[in-house]
Amino acid sequence: MENVKYPHYLSTIFDTKIIRNLINGAGISEVNKILKTTEFPINKKSKLIDKYDAVYDYLLKNYRNEYVFKNTIINKILLGKHSLTTSTAFNEFQVFGCKLDLLVLNGKSKAYEIKTKYDNFSRLKIQLETYLKFFDEVYVVLDEQTYSEDSNMLSSLNDRIGILVFTQKNNLSNKKKAKSNTKFIKSENMVSLLRKDEYLDIIKSSFGKDLSDIPNTKIYDIAKQWFAKFDGQKAHQLTIEKLKFRKQYIKESRKIIETAPVSIKNLLINNTSVEDLSKLSALFQWGEKWCISHLLEERLMIC
Repeated sequence: MENVKYPHYLSTIFDTKIIRNLINGAGISEVNKILKTTEFPINKKSKLIDKYDAVYDYLLKNYRNEYVFKNTIINKILLGKHSLTTSTAFNEFQVFGCKLDLLVLNGKSKAYEIKTKYDNFSRLKIQLETYLKFFDEVYVVLDEQTYSEDSNMLSSLNDRIGILVFTQKNNLSNKKKAKSNTKFIKSENMVSLLRKDEYLDIIKSSFGKDLSDIPNTKIYDIAKQWFAKFDGQKAHQLTIEKLKFRKQYIKESRKIIETAPVSIKNLLINNTSVEDLSKLSALFQWGEKWCISHLLEERLMIC
């Protein structure tokens, strides 16, 4: 596969836009166009999942981009160490002006900022310091070359930040364990991670205070005042519970995700509903067929 052209363009078959188009019934031609343009050696008539598996294998060996890093964390940490019954993950999670690459939630919150060898490191310190204001454990994830060559940069990072290295054997090596950060979290900051209905529900259930009639121009600042009554650990716990509930569909669809091929795990985690996951399952055609009507009743069974 030495003659594959434009590896970055090839990797876009995993992009959210392409996956959304697949869900909406218009993406297969885009995938085929990408494969043709990059001269990727695979039969056009191959199954969609075979195409994705082959491209992912190529990326692992030749172009380890952000998707490959994320997918490895999903497979080795979220699915390898935790359970989708009690854990979930967010891609590209907005945090106070920064976009966190991957957030994994179980009993803790673990933030993963990924820096491949193709990335710019100029904002890394700012990003990591921002995440320390919100999450229990914060990690930077690097490839082996960056880890060995940028020791000065890494030694200048906050001591609470952990370091994971994505090895050439496609494993994650924990070079420095992140230190628990919850005692440094300011409770009022957690409001910014939540939707309006989420933080209003926390305030009502915790204090019996209904703020639903407060004008939108004032509600956010007032909510921060109420959250300031919590200690940081309690605010963090309540926020994590709400975020996990936002991704309840992951728990409902866990058997679809758990039985899916390795190459598309993160792709599935990054979608937004049981219905979307069901459509992707049908498109990629792995394992058994799933009964969609039963999924929509929040239960899974084989048709």
